[in-house]
Amino acid sequence: MISKIITAWKAKAKSVVIDLTGDDLNKYVTFLKGVGIPLIEGVMSDRRVQTVACFSKGVIGLTTHEPRPQESIQLLERFAGVFDLTYTRFLDLTVAETKAHEARIEVALERVRARALAMQQPEELKDVAQVLRNEMGLLGVEELETSSIYIHPYNSEKVECWYALKDLSNSSASGLGIDWCVSPQLARELTKNKITLQGNFDPAKLLAPIPQIKEWVKEMIDGFGTQNYIANLGHGITPNVPVDHAKAFVEAVKEYSLVTS
Repeated sequence: MISKIITAWKAKAKSVVIDLTGDDLNKYVTFLKGVGIPLIEGVMSDRRVQTVACFSKGVIGLTTHEPRPQESIQLLERFAGVFDLTYTRFLDLTVAETKAHEARIEVALERVRARALAMQQPEELKDVAQVLRNEMGLLGVEELETSSIYIHPYNSEKVECWYALKDLSNSSASGLGIDWCVSPQLARELTKNKITLQGNFDPAKLLAPIPQIKEWVKEMIDGFGTQNYIANLGHGITPNVPVDHAKAFVEAVKEYSLVTS
């Protein structure tokens, strides 16, 4: 039956009526069940008439026990014509929306490029990061917490990071994760101490001797303070970190809590 509908559509027929009985109906029912279409038992037991009207992008149809009068077929053809206009309009709007979105992306990129080209001092990279974050938000990525620019010079262990955090001081989020490239003091300053901060222990430091890990944990918590703060790593833990070193980090946080409570 499907092949007959496709043939009629390719031939640009206005409509086609397919009367199914006997083996043809049984084969059709088997096909429907095979593709997972639910059927009410007994509905297609003896006869099923498919009346299909064609339009440029597809077909619409109805299924009945008996053939429909010519007036009903003509009405279905008229519906197909209206649906053709509707679907064509939908496709046009989809294309227009895609083009508009692409145009918004180009505008956003130009704003970021313009701010980067206007830089006079390296410190202005944070302004570029802020523009990037703002533009991503306007493009629909509103959940983006931070925008950052990392500079890792070749053959150097030093990494510089420039973050856009300031707008998050008024965020509705419950907390903000900070990595080890942002100092506790800077994070507090940029968020105006209005939001709970989480972080920012460098996971690489977990490879250091345990006494050193505990000392660094104390320095980290001292920097953030115990209010509106969750002690945590500044990023995911790496596979090569010894389990006892990870435990030492947790124990150091607990020890700090016991001392200050």
